[in-house]
Amino acid sequence: MSEVARIRSGLDEGVRAVLVSGPAGIGKTRLAEEATTGSRTVRRVRGSAAISTVPLGAYAEYLTGGEADPALRIGQLIAALSSPPGESLVVVDDVQELDPLSLAVTRALAQSPSVPVVLIWRTGDEEAGPDLADLLRVDGLDRIELAPLPRPEVDALARTVLGPDVDDEALARLWHRSEGNPLFLTALLADPDAAREVDDPGRHLPTTLVDLIATRLRPLSAEVLEVLDLVALGDPLPHSVLTGITGAAAVEAAESARLILVTDASAERGAGVHLAHPLYGEVRLATVAESRLRRLRTRLVEALAADSATDGAAAVKRALLASRSDAPDLDAALVDGSVGAIGLAALPLAIDLASRVGPGPHLAAAQLTAAHAMTVLGDADGAETMYARISAADLTAPQWESLLVLMAYTRLWSRNDAAGAARVLSRATDAQAGTAALAAEAMLLTAAGAPREAIGLFARFHAGAPQSEQARITVAWAELTALAETGAMSELDDVMRAETVRAETSALIGYWRLTLAFPHLRAQKLAGAPDLAQRAWETVRAQVPPQPGAVTGWLTGFDGIAASARGNLRAAGAALDEALAEFDAADCGPEMWFGFALERAEVAAQAGDHEVLTALLERLSAGDHAGYASMRPLWQAVASWSDALAGAVSAAIRQCLDAAESARAAGQSAFEVYCLQTAVRFGAATAAERLAALAEALPDLPRARLAAVHAAAVAAADGAALIASSEEYERYGLLPEAADAAAQAATAYRGEQRSGSALTATERMQSLADQSGANTPAMAAVVADDGLTDRQREIVRLAANGLSNKEIAERLVVSVRTVEGHLYRASQILGAPVRGS
Repeated sequence: MSEVARIRSGLDEGVRAVLVSGPAGIGKTRLAEEATTGSRTVRRVRGSAAISTVPLGAYAEYLTGGEADPALRIGQLIAALSSPPGESLVVVDDVQELDPLSLAVTRALAQSPSVPVVLIWRTGDEEAGPDLADLLRVDGLDRIELAPLPRPEVDALARTVLGPDVDDEALARLWHRSEGNPLFLTALLADPDAAREVDDPGRHLPTTLVDLIATRLRPLSAEVLEVLDLVALGDPLPHSVLTGITGAAAVEAAESARLILVTDASAERGAGVHLAHPLYGEVRLATVAESRLRRLRTRLVEALAADSATDGAAAVKRALLASRSDAPDLDAALVDGSVGAIGLAALPLAIDLASRVGPGPHLAAAQLTAAHAMTVLGDADGAETMYARISAADLTAPQWESLLVLMAYTRLWSRNDAAGAARVLSRATDAQAGTAALAAEAMLLTAAGAPREAIGLFARFHAGAPQSEQARITVAWAELTALAETGAMSELDDVMRAETVRAETSALIGYWRLTLAFPHLRAQKLAGAPDLAQRAWETVRAQVPPQPGAVTGWLTGFDGIAASARGNLRAAGAALDEALAEFDAADCGPEMWFGFALERAEVAAQAGDHEVLTALLERLSAGDHAGYASMRPLWQAVASWSDALAGAVSAAIRQCLDAAESARAAGQSAFEVYCLQTAVRFGAATAAERLAALAEALPDLPRARLAAVHAAAVAAADGAALIASSEEYERYGLLPEAADAAAQAATAYRGEQRSGSALTATERMQSLADQSGANTPAMAAVVADDGLTDRQREIVRLAANGLSNKEIAERLVVSVRTVEGHLYRASQILGAPVRGS
């Protein structure tokens, strides 16, 4: 039932009083007018600040006679408003502005059976005084509280006014500015310049809206307005900082006037003092003299510098305020803010703040910070230009080490130049640059796929008591990556816990978390621990604020990896597609997207989407990157699905076994498990012994044990054992693997002539496929049920795809005569020529 219908229905059914409440501009008066328009005699009363001290001022037009006794006057007033009985209705607007006598009349009317009353209360001004509180406690009061418009309704209205092609960013800005307040929203959209502002970050405010809010703020004291201006400049502000400037009484008065909100850490907006509505701040900033704002910014910078908060957000806020103030030590604040912006993963902002630093003692640090942000964004030209400008003599020892690590990082990742990175390593070694050489060497060894050699460096690095945070972050990435590849999950968990603690105390906290998120997520997925992968993703999602461009690509990609880990191929594909689109829109190089493209290719492979898989494999080949050389065994295993989906299953198995051998030679035991498991999913019967050995050697790797059980069941063609393997996979959340084991069980049962068990296994396979979105060669073989052997089916599919007998023989490494024989027997079974059917 709508609010209008509810009011009308209540009045028709004898409700004595209805209270419509909500913030300014929410549509209370319009609602009351619409609901009360009809056959009754409606008398409207309106409170206002101008007459709030005049006894019975709101009811002046209904007063008759000159009775001096207030009680008699009130009695006459109630009688007049109730006449004729049963046909009258009183609407009292802005009850919060009524004088005490008017409130007494209103309360008496609300309790009177002779006339119904609709009360309108604008919330958010001040706490209700005792007289108003008494009115609001009247028995039988039917309460209707109006809330702001929800986001979908705001978007729909904006599209109606501005056109259907208004972009999502513009809609988000409009929502932020209006917060769903219909009055503010209408004013923003009604003014042509305001409507254009929705598509343009310039701050134009419609005159009607400025006047509306200015009228609301005009009666406030200078002390309260100062509180509002300070919060408008620094929202949110620490409570202690604000009270230190203005005093507690002014802050309390501003809070009572509902201009600001004071929240603790449990609130959605976080701890601190916030504006009650963003437009209050916008109007003040647009109408107050710049000299006043500059003075207030200076006071804020000084107060924030004295505050105990040392997080990146506080540093960024100080820097932005200082840049438009008369505060001393501007360059120091800008450098701190630039480092803080990297910590928040706000990389373009970090570059902007650093670029404002002029010649002097802070310039080298600013250039180093800007180069760091440029490197992470993939701007190799900008970073290397900055490196050339830095005066090494002006750097501290930790900054010098960071410079060398960043130079190696730029060469490897942004330039795809491992040899160039090695030259930087040689320079660092020759210069005896502390732990920088060890950090760069660990990065290069890990990227090249030599985890055992990299692991040998870590103890030496930590023993050197590294002071460079960039070196520590680089080694943390290398440690997680190398330990994941070797399957040392217990050690990996220890490293992750230690690095999480280090990150918490670092100004680079957000960047640190982002850097560690990919190897940590991939490690848990590779281990076969989807719950831990999901937890890792939820942690980084809660800790790293979204930023436009590459950061959004990373965060969305992490979501896709977590979904893939738990076997939800549909969700994984959608998230990874979105991530790759973000990288492409930001014109990012393969150092940004290669790992996510490989994850997306794996999802496409397991979903049976051969076309998407082919396109992604082509993208990976074109973007081949030295920083991802360690992932070649995984890449080869994912690429093997292309053969498997085309029907060349034996060729796919051979690829997987070759990839497993490469991983084994490099000491990448977890990769070896993955490659062998993929071969088993294709039907390889020769991997059981090696997987059993790996399962024993890697007790912290659930995937190794699960794959070993699966491999033994495939080797024995044991339907019951394959069902048990499927159930175990499912318990761990590895749904595509569980579906394949069930499919292989169905095939095994058919070979045993156990049609009932085969049907049950097929139903299980289909259920798992429905849950995960998997569509694999093992499942296709069950659905086919064509009476062919695996080899015959493989050759028939290749022939159907247009390959000649010679091409098939070369692909499967058999003789042409063998191919001809299989095709002849297959045509007899199928009852038609293979190529003509």
